[in-house]
Amino acid sequence: IYWYNYSVICLGINRNHNSSVCLVKDGEVLLHLENERLTKIKYDCLPIHAMLEITKYVDHIDRLGIAAFAEQDIDYWEGKDIFTHLVDNLSRSFKGKPFKTTDLSNHHHQLHAACSFYNSGFENALCIVIDGMGSEIYFKLDGQRVYGREHTSVFQGSYPASFELLEKHISYPTEIKGKVDIDSRMHVSNHMSPAQAFGHSSEFFGFAHMDAGKLMGMASYGQLNECVPPIYVDGKLNNRLFYIDDNLTKMFINNKNYPYMDLARDNFQAGADFAYALQTETQKHVKEYILDWVQKTKTKNVCLSGGYFLNCVANYDIMKSLPDDVSLYIEPLSNDAGTSMGAAKMLYHGETKDMTIRKQENIYYGRNT
Repeated sequence: IYWYNYSVICLGINRNHNSSVCLVKDGEVLLHLENERLTKIKYDCLPIHAMLEITKYVDHIDRLGIAAFAEQDIDYWEGKDIFTHLVDNLSRSFKGKPFKTTDLSNHHHQLHAACSFYNSGFENALCIVIDGMGSEIYFKLDGQRVYGREHTSVFQGSYPASFELLEKHISYPTEIKGKVDIDSRMHVSNHMSPAQAFGHSSEFFGFAHMDAGKLMGMASYGQLNECVPPIYVDGKLNNRLFYIDDNLTKMFINNKNYPYMDLARDNFQAGADFAYALQTETQKHVKEYILDWVQKTKTKNVCLSGGYFLNCVANYDIMKSLPDDVSLYIEPLSNDAGTSMGAAKMLYHGETKDMTIRKQENIYYGRNT
């Protein structure tokens, strides 16, 4: 039951790459804007320009949610993070209408799931998120507090704002040799996500880290080649094609053990064959993972989001493989720009308990002037 009898305005801000803002009033999106649309800097990570658009649409907000990978630093004097401080001072009318700020930085995957779920038109759904790296997840390893980064998460989404965690996979930079103390739904390993594999392979071939689409393009020129090293190999770290540095910030291709990769960098066909293997192997892995969860939960509605699901070839394969009685929704805003929408909608539905389903009909949310 939606029991509020006055308007509720929620603002979501993503302060990562693909930085964006999203304004939601009474459940409807007034504005969703990526900062790169204004600065012309691809993947821009500082949403200041987009934030300056807010007062063209509203004279106050009620709730502010900040999305990122880790908690935001607080200014010592003001007691606020820089984004809350800016929103608070954008308009004089804000000063007489205080708002509540929620730091959602440690809920990166949940915000991806929220974006897809609220846009899907489903009453409830299995929400699967796969991307390169999400929020920092802390746990104890042999009694010491350490952290990894989420790369795959599964939630059960339902109205008004319930996202029950079913499973989460976490990347850790080295081989796990000690006792891990963590929630039983979370699995820690030095394995990479399919999205990580694309990102760091892109760097290896001289593209930007976020140029996974170029690897997808290369894959269309490739073919099965037995010389391509295995993409997924369980076991010791040094036996795998990829490895992560100790700070969990970068993944490298282990070309020391795989001289084929030196050839792939200089020879287009060899590189295309590697891209083909990367596409087909990750696609198979993701499809099997989704089908396994559909079978375990007996769900009839599936939402997919996170950077991996910008892979249209894999998406089509997944769509063809699902049972006929399962409905699929793949979020168009699967990159991190979608997390600002997930934040705004989740705060709105959580605040108002509004059960209204609003299916996304288009993604033209930009400036109206």
